This record gives sequence, C-alpha cells and structure tokens, in this order.
Amino acid sequence: ICSPLLGIAVLVNNRNIWQVETKHEFVDKLGTWGNIMPPTFVKIGVDNYALLFKDPYSGMGVTSERTYFISKVKDSFRRVLKIDESYEDNFGICGKKVIIECYKFSTKLKLSVNSKELFYPITITKSGKRFNNKSRIEKFKEIKKYTFSVDSYK
Repeated sequence: ICSPLLGIAVLVNNRNIWQVETKHEFVDKLGTWGNIMPPTFVKIGVDNYALLFKDPYSGMGVTSERTYFISKVKDSFRRVLKIDESYEDNFGICGKKVIIECYKFSTKLKLSVNSKELFYPITITKSGKRFNNKSRIEKFKEIKKYTFSVDSYK
C-alpha cells in the first residue's frame, strides 16, 4: 500500500521539441511511504544503461536500504537486479545509554567495465557488522558475483 508504481517514458528531442518515443506505464513497485528516491543513471554494459534506485526505510530505530537496477531488456523496462539489505544500521536504538550494541553494514558495487558484454558482470561486496543466526553481532564480509542471463542478473 505504501509503494508507488514506477513507470518510464523515453523522450526524444526532435528539432528542439521533446516527444514521447515509448511509454511503459508499469515497470515495478518501488519506494516507501508513497515516495521513490531519485535514481542515478549508470552505464551497465556496452551501449546499455540502467536507473539505479536506492530504496531506504526506517522503523523502530533501524535504517535499511534495498538497491534496484531498472534497465531496458529487449522491448521493455524491467528490474534486472535487486539487492536486499544493501545497507542497515540500528543507530536509532543503540549506544552507551542503551543495552543494545550498535551495528552497521553497507554494500559496494563494482561493474566489470572492461567486459564487452551487453550487461557488465557485477561484483557486490557487503561488509560491516550484523546480527548472526545466534542473535549476536558479528563482523562479516560477503562477496557475490552476478552475470546477466536471459532477462536479469543471476
């Protein structure tokens, strides 16, 4: 109910007049509380681009974020990559005056721009501190590599 619907229109400038080339009324549901954060335009392949959306959320003292890549695949726009928990901290409920220990982790994206592929391979490094499966805070570092297959990164 809180996530707005994302649509995309491609505009072309024809003799100083902007015209709609294609319109895609529904691409995905993104955002929180009725808002979508402005995207970043990113080159993700040879002559291929994506909109990079950071989707933050805060609740009960915890701030988190998901990351999405939206790109054109064949004749339509679609989510080609979603990174759940690309950022998280508990700074709203931790510290010296509270018993809860503070934690924070974040994600770094690296595109293999030397690749000649239509969609560059992506390496995602997630590191920092988080709760483990025993409800204790631990340091960690995860590295995942994604390659494009059919219609999204796998």
